[in-house]
Amino acid sequence: MAAAMPVICIAEDRLSCESSVRLLLMSLQRHCGDQKVELFYPPANKEFRSWLERFPAVNLNATAVPGAWGWNVKPQAILTLFERGYDDVLWMDSDILVARNFEKDFRGLPPTVVVLTEEALDGFHEDPHGLRARLWGLNVGRYLPFTANTGVVRATTMHANLLKRWVSFLEDEKYREAQRRDWCERPAHLYGDQDVLTALLASEEYADVPIKFLRRGKNIIQYWGVYGYTCSERLHNIVYGMPPFIHAVGGKLWLTDHGAKLSGWRRQLFESLYVQLSPYIMSARKYRRGLAEAGWMNANSLLAMVLRVCGFYYPPLTGLPLAIAADVFSFAKRLLANGAGRG
Repeated sequence: MAAAMPVICIAEDRLSCESSVRLLLMSLQRHCGDQKVELFYPPANKEFRSWLERFPAVNLNATAVPGAWGWNVKPQAILTLFERGYDDVLWMDSDILVARNFEKDFRGLPPTVVVLTEEALDGFHEDPHGLRARLWGLNVGRYLPFTANTGVVRATTMHANLLKRWVSFLEDEKYREAQRRDWCERPAHLYGDQDVLTALLASEEYADVPIKFLRRGKNIIQYWGVYGYTCSERLHNIVYGMPPFIHAVGGKLWLTDHGAKLSGWRRQLFESLYVQLSPYIMSARKYRRGLAEAGWMNANSLLAMVLRVCGFYYPPLTGLPLAIAADVFSFAKRLLANGAGRG
C-alpha cells in the first residue's frame, strides 16, 4: 500500500488575496486531484462557499488560526492540525501556484524529515556561519546552505517541540517590535518568521533535525527581484519540465499596487515587464475563468505582448530576454568588484 500524503494546510485572512487562494485550489485540483486540504479563510462569504463546493477534498475553516497574527501563522496552523489528529502536514503559502503533481517529493518521507525551500536569490539568501542563530544568542550547531524559505513546509508530530519553540520566538517582544518597523530597518534574524526558523534549525538544539530543501529552479520558482528566475533555472525547466511550485514572492500580482515604485524610466520599464512576464501569471492564465477579476493577467504594453507571444506563453521562455539582461548585469558587477579588489 502506498504511503500516505500529508494533509495540505493553507491559511489566509486577507480578502484582497482571495484570487490567490482560488488559484492555488484550482491548480491543486488540476495536478493533484482529491488531495485533502484544510483551508483557514475567515473572510469566506456565501459566494466563496458556493464556489468551494466544486472542491470536495477541501475543508473550510472560517475562523482564524488560534494564536496567529499577521503572516506569523505557519507553526500555529500546523500545531492546530496536529491537535485535530493529523500527524503529517504540508503547509503552502497562499501565493503559490501548483504547476505539476508533487506527490513523489513527499510521499513516503521519513517522519523525522522537515521539508523547506531555498530562499529567493536576493540579499537575504545567505545565512553565513549561522548568522541568525548567533544574533538570537543561540549556540550554532550547523551551517545551513542558505536561509530556509517557508513558502512550503512539511512537518510531522515529531517536530511539535520545534514548532512550539518557533511560536515562542515569534511571540518574543524583540521580534514583535521589529515587525512594526520597515523591512529595511530589521536585522537579519528578525526580518520575518522564516529567519526565526532558520536560526532554530542552525542551533545546537535542533542541529540533528534532517532537512530536505526544495531547490530554486528544480523544485520551486521563487519569483522575487530581478534574479527571481535565472537563465540556468529556465534552461533546467525547458529540459526537465516545470517545477511543482511557483511562488509569487513579494508584491502580490493580483493587486493593482503590487509593483515597487522605482526611480528612473528604465527601471520602471524593466519592473513593469518583469511583472507582466511573471511565470506565476503565465501559469495562472489557464484558471482565469474561475476568478471574478482577472484583468491583472493581461499585458498592458505592446512590448510585453510581443515577448509573451515570442515566448509562446511558456514560463521559461517568456521573460527570457529579461533574465539574460539580469544575468549579464550580475556578471559585469562581479567582474568590476573583482577588478576593484585586485586594484
